[in-house]
Amino acid sequence: MATPILNIAECASGQVDQFAVYNEALRSLEKATQDFLEVDLASANATLTLANFRAYFLFRIKNNTVARDFTLQVNKRFFAVQNTGSATLSIKLGSTTLTLAAGASAMYYADGTTNGLIKLG
Repeated sequence: MATPILNIAECASGQVDQFAVYNEALRSLEKATQDFLEVDLASANATLTLANFRAYFLFRIKNNTVARDFTLQVNKRFFAVQNTGSATLSIKLGSTTLTLAAGASAMYYADGTTNGLIKLG
């Protein structure tokens, strides 16, 4: 089995090498709360995979010299976006669209529903 939000493997009763599963779970949790994924929007909009949405905390958007869309997958979690490009970024989940100015960073929460995206702060 795996955890419902971050999809981190869980140890099963009587499982051999539980320490390996536990260690991998710790690495996954560390990555999902501390690591970033760089997303290059130089040539097109981007849709984040569910695996990447679960795996990283910060999404660093780069090379968007024109307004671009960054589309998320439905999943419940806190995350951050940094727009290092020179144009506005539209962060989309379902029919919800939130904008992030060039050079800005913000925290967000996706509540696990199709349109459930809010900017924090």
